[in-house]
Amino acid sequence: MTVKVTLSQGALKKIAEAAFFASKATVQQLRTEVETAQVMPFDVGTMQNDDTDTHVRRDGETITASLATSNAYARRLYFSPGAGEKEYDFQTVNNPSAQKAWLEPWLTGNEMDFVPETFAKEFQERIAP
Repeated sequence: MTVKVTLSQGALKKIAEAAFFASKATVQQLRTEVETAQVMPFDVGTMQNDDTDTHVRRDGETITASLATSNAYARRLYFSPGAGEKEYDFQTVNNPSAQKAWLEPWLTGNEMDFVPETFAKEFQERIAP
């Protein structure tokens, strides 16, 4: 038995573009979700509003999307070992749900389906004829 497969370069390019732009939309929606949930420590807003960015880059066939906070203070707050919430006394005037590991609901918690479901929806919208 012989099977012949022909790949359309145009279709492959459309898939790659759809994946890239769906990734961008997904990470931006994740940022909005985090801000709306008010879980990031927030005093004057520098960390959440100025130092947190969405990044999406393409390297060949690999797409990397991230929600990144660019300052060392944020990394120390998020990743520091120790007593967790008791280690810091987060004020909750601006973000009432401020917490140490503010992305955890979307990584391992009750919001962990958000990213794959959002990506699937965004990708589907871009790939549909």
